[in-house]
Amino acid sequence: MTRDIHDLYKPFRNRIRETNLWTGLMSVFAYSQFIQGEMNLPALLMTPRLRSVEEPWQAGLFPWALELLARELILHGQSRTGTRLTDGASVFAFLATINDLENEAWRIHDGEGNAVFLEMSRIAYRQFHWQAGVTTDDLARYYLMFGTPELATAIESEFGLTVVELFQLILLVRNEMIQQPMLQLTFTRVALPAVLPALDALASRLAKSLDEMRALTADVQRYDVNWAYTFNPLREFPLIHMGNERSMLCPIPYLLTRRLTDGVYYDLIRRSDNAVSLFGNAFEAFVGRAARKELGDRATIFDDQVYGTPEKRSIDWIIQDESAALFVECKLARPDLKAQTVISDRDPFGAALKRLGDAVVQVYATLTDALAGDYLHWKSDGRPTFPLIVTLAEWHAFGPYFGRTLQTHVDAGFSRRGIDRTLLERCPYTICSVTEFEGMLSVLRTVRIDEVMAGKTGSEHRDWMVGPYLNHRFPAETERPAALFDQELRDVIYAPSRFTRVGQGST
Repeated sequence: MTRDIHDLYKPFRNRIRETNLWTGLMSVFAYSQFIQGEMNLPALLMTPRLRSVEEPWQAGLFPWALELLARELILHGQSRTGTRLTDGASVFAFLATINDLENEAWRIHDGEGNAVFLEMSRIAYRQFHWQAGVTTDDLARYYLMFGTPELATAIESEFGLTVVELFQLILLVRNEMIQQPMLQLTFTRVALPAVLPALDALASRLAKSLDEMRALTADVQRYDVNWAYTFNPLREFPLIHMGNERSMLCPIPYLLTRRLTDGVYYDLIRRSDNAVSLFGNAFEAFVGRAARKELGDRATIFDDQVYGTPEKRSIDWIIQDESAALFVECKLARPDLKAQTVISDRDPFGAALKRLGDAVVQVYATLTDALAGDYLHWKSDGRPTFPLIVTLAEWHAFGPYFGRTLQTHVDAGFSRRGIDRTLLERCPYTICSVTEFEGMLSVLRTVRIDEVMAGKTGSEHRDWMVGPYLNHRFPAETERPAALFDQELRDVIYAPSRFTRVGQGST
């Protein structure tokens, strides 16, 4: 049974109601950029505790708590009057209360069974992406995915911007907002006028008025164990109008960057059922491109092929060195919001894991054909074979609940399709995100596939996520001097466009 925390929440809400919204959101901006290493804090926001520690989290400053504070300020803060929230002591008092409310919501929750393990999973979904931030690898990955011809056409049709222009815009806005939360778009002064309508349309897509944001936030607000985990409308609309449409505040620039990369997926699937296929194809192409760039001189890489009658498609990619083969399947599937965050009797996370389990079963179905000699482009020669399911979204594949629940669905799928269960031991599978896959490619530059994968699938590390495992076993090999596609992203800055006024953009 879920119990209400509204009585505990009221004192916090009343304090927020006495606070000035805009100064509060500007303080959220400053702390968010400080955590990301983008700016120094104003003197009033620096506290003695922050000065005494090496990392902000050691002083109790967490980005996910700042996101919650922004949500509550939008919901209840004073837009014209109220106490100015411009000093560190006051901000940290609110953050401490948020932490207390979260703990109390969990304490009074009457959860049973898997509730503790689900809590671990949703904490991971909520917190880990903040800790990773938006890296150059992330931006380069989306740039190359978006640049595949069919997806590029869909994006230009949706936004009125080429993929190059979209990423120039991301880089320009990120640079402009390093020190101030107001979106000025000063770079448009030298842009061609023809691009301005597309920018106006994009701003309208990403921004809402305060009244609209309050209504959206109130609509999803909960006062139970899920209070801290409900969807924050700032993730879809990271810009807020400050009185007029030309005055836009971005409380958390990180959310704006996420919206213009990962969020594009949702823009397109709302318009077309074909968008999922376009993204899936682009993701598969990126995985192969990354493998070839990192390992093309030391491994044989096979792309997917048609085989059999009736026709079937093989595994997406096979990466083979002298020691073993990786059977790489690329999956766009991601856990939806409820699966990531909501604790309820219906267990939405378990339902999401069933979809992932179905993907694992499909990999073993095609692996069965391959080992039987049905593939035309690859034949087994006895070397170990390791299935690897690479996901675009991070599933945080760790912990007893994740492993047990996923395996239950895999076992059911094996029985349903009559697949040889001994394959699970002979060829154990691994789930990893594309970020972890790029780290694995870095290790495989100097370490054999069988050494990496035998260690990961062995009993000691089977329940570990791939990233922590690689960092633990191969710390030196995971280091790269630059992002895998760093140069490709750098080339975006000077590419011809209506922003740069060179090449075709100057005609």
